[in-house]
Amino acid sequence: MGRSVRSEPAGAVYPVSATPGLGGGLRAAVEEMAAAVREEVEQEGRGGAAVGVFVGGEAVLSAGFGVADRATGARVTSEHRFRIGSLTKPVTALALLLLIEEGRARRGDPALRFAPEIGRARNPFPGAPGPTLAQLATMTGGLAREPEPLAPYALGAPADWLETLGRALGHTRFEFEPGTRYRYSNIGYAVLGAAVERAAGRPFLEFVRERLLRPLGMDATGFSPGGGTGAGRIAFGHAAEGDGAADRDTPRREREGRGYRVPNGGLWSTVADLGVLLRFLVGIGSPAFDAVLPAATRRDNLSPVVADADLGRGYGFGFMARRMTDAGGAGFTAYGHLGNLAGYRAAGWIEPGTDAAVVVLRNAGGESVSGAAAAGLAQVVAALRRRSP
Repeated sequence: MGRSVRSEPAGAVYPVSATPGLGGGLRAAVEEMAAAVREEVEQEGRGGAAVGVFVGGEAVLSAGFGVADRATGARVTSEHRFRIGSLTKPVTALALLLLIEEGRARRGDPALRFAPEIGRARNPFPGAPGPTLAQLATMTGGLAREPEPLAPYALGAPADWLETLGRALGHTRFEFEPGTRYRYSNIGYAVLGAAVERAAGRPFLEFVRERLLRPLGMDATGFSPGGGTGAGRIAFGHAAEGDGAADRDTPRREREGRGYRVPNGGLWSTVADLGVLLRFLVGIGSPAFDAVLPAATRRDNLSPVVADADLGRGYGFGFMARRMTDAGGAGFTAYGHLGNLAGYRAAGWIEPGTDAAVVVLRNAGGESVSGAAAAGLAQVVAALRRRSP
């Protein structure tokens, strides 16, 4: 277990100065981040947030603010499970990377080899080759973001996701020739999930649980809200309607399943589990990590990255990369992902050089948590760099 600065009742932050081994700069950085997240929750007045800061795998901040369940008045703790939306995508890509490591798939394999359903998508580029697995993983496969219409394919139990995907692809189109342009595609990542299932020869949900989540000790992470170590600690989502009122119906309907949107956005998790995922993602070595996938393979996976026009952001094989500036003005690259869905927001970033990671989870729609997570990481990285010999 890592050190934690929160051991008080939900919503309270244990003084960071009481945590052994923290320098003054790091104490100030995590205190400032905790205060910023708490202020945002209080100002918005809807739902709550869980936040974690990890250095070298140790929790130096673990806190919860606001309301987890409006019906009961239960307060958020750092142990609550939130929907994490697109923070699921790194898990799907890592599952595929594991199969590539084992020789059961290749990055350059046509998606059609494992997911023939993709042939149902409307394709105005008949002479172009279909997307490869690597192109889908890096958001250059050319598929639209979602099927049109989305609603008929947006609900349904996780166990039925693959059948729903097959129907959804008949209402999806290619917007660009594969490999010619970046286009964020949720349904493209669902096709990757289908490829994982076929290459593995076992259900996607089972493969991810048995080959990734369980060996990594991510016992509070899963594709359904109940069960596991997170049973009974669910942060219920509060979406924002156009007039700013709380919409609880959409998150409630999606609680039992999001249709085809399982490999691209179906996981529930906690700040602690996501701290583990981020370290695993960037290739940090440990016996437990390396038994799942060698550190060298995971580090090599951090390149190449498809950059945006200003070269400040990019997308790799299941992760976002972002150039940031720490609080001292020095640059660094952070790796992670964001999540955005009805009633929930999520952000997780890690800087491999200092092994510092920040996770923020919200059970309210509206304002993004990306800014809070990025600002917190910038402060922590600067503090760690100042104290380095």
